[in-house]
Amino acid sequence: MAAVGTSDYASARSVFLHLRDVPIGRYIAVPTTYAPREQTTFMLRIYSDHKVEPRVLTKHAPSKGLFGCRQPISVTRITIIEAFLEQEKEVNAYCILECGRTKVRTSSVKGRNLVSWDEQFVFHRGPYITEFTLELWNDCLMARDQMMSKTSFDARIDNDTREINLKLDDFYGKSLGYLKLIVAAFDDPMYL
Repeated sequence: MAAVGTSDYASARSVFLHLRDVPIGRYIAVPTTYAPREQTTFMLRIYSDHKVEPRVLTKHAPSKGLFGCRQPISVTRITIIEAFLEQEKEVNAYCILECGRTKVRTSSVKGRNLVSWDEQFVFHRGPYITEFTLELWNDCLMARDQMMSKTSFDARIDNDTREINLKLDDFYGKSLGYLKLIVAAFDDPMYL
């Protein structure tokens, strides 16, 4: 994950960091002190034009679950980069990524030939090959959303990061373009 912003260490009681044009998404704020191994309490204030739902991360990985079921033995990070579409009309597109019972959705982005998201999703799983289903939808404001394409791919847990280009076809077999993903899959849940 790339850093969005950082502040300078200052010998003052407060540090102010103003970040502009930060895209909507999930972020981790890590307040630190200059001295190593020094522990203290912090007050963090976040101001935003959008609804913010801050949460304190207290665990390094998901809990074991009901009745001490198996812990996840792998972690997969899927980054949906962009879709290259072979069409002339403008769409308000979003993706739904599904793995087992877990479903995640990107934000809706308008575009004609290129629709760009650059959103990341993390999945903690058990098996060494995980099948993902990806759906591309057109977000229609006045009518029901239209599914443009549906495809699936496998993510092997091979401790590697790779780029995948998924071919997008409509339901009649006509090519719509392709979607670019980055898949990072590791057998140690603490790695990502």
